[in-house]
Amino acid sequence: MKRYESAIRVIAAFFAVLLGFGLKQLLDPGSRAQLSSATGPCFIICVLLFLRFLVGSSTHMWVEFVLPDLKTDSTFKAPWWQIVIDFCFLTFFGLLGMAICYSRDLEHFMKLNGIWAFVGVVWSAFYTWLKHVPRQRVANVDAPKAPREDWWFWILINAVQMAALWLLYGPVMDQRWGPVWFWWDWLPQPRWDLALLALLLIYALLLFADVMLQLRVLANARIPATPPASPVAPSDEALILAAAAADSASRGASASVAALAALISKPSPKP
Repeated sequence: MKRYESAIRVIAAFFAVLLGFGLKQLLDPGSRAQLSSATGPCFIICVLLFLRFLVGSSTHMWVEFVLPDLKTDSTFKAPWWQIVIDFCFLTFFGLLGMAICYSRDLEHFMKLNGIWAFVGVVWSAFYTWLKHVPRQRVANVDAPKAPREDWWFWILINAVQMAALWLLYGPVMDQRWGPVWFWWDWLPQPRWDLALLALLLIYALLLFADVMLQLRVLANARIPATPPASPVAPSDEALILAAAAADSASRGASASVAALAALISKPSPKP
């Protein structure tokens, strides 16, 4: 297992469990009394939002921290500040997701969703900027790095979410569009608000688009090639030792040649 993989698994599992408890809170009788007929669509909206958060964060951290370390004898080391920033944003989104589940009313629910989308735009813009900044300016690490993947599409997705919340805030709060006109008896009662259902459908489309774009990132991700090692110039001590060894070998060869010549020139003893 690579050096960052275990930490990523632990924190992803932790927030998955934490958000699961938050979703359970939306189904409790107290929450249903606060959100009234909006409990059902709010629950599904949270499911779609949290799925996008958990899948996106896992994909992002795997590409940024695990993939570059998959090569045998890898010396990859992520900059400490990048790890801190990623885990801080991940913690913030997880806690904000819990706050959304514990919203006191529908207005509070909508506003917290807007904060989520705004922070998502800020985080995505930061990583898009980081993509186009040379490594030497943001990190001084000699280990080979993977080329940063471009997460620009999260700016667009979170901006669309923020725009949808802003446009539908009035219709949702005033229920000016009225309830859904098609509703079967076996569906939860009372009928859902049409504006809230429109917001739910937008969240579903954003989740689909997000997953498709993440799959494209995974398809294009590659393990970085280790650059060839540059030849190392020999030190002065190595040069001295090599010269001494060559001189010693030369002296030994000269002595052997002289001994052989003397042996050949020596007259043979007469019988």
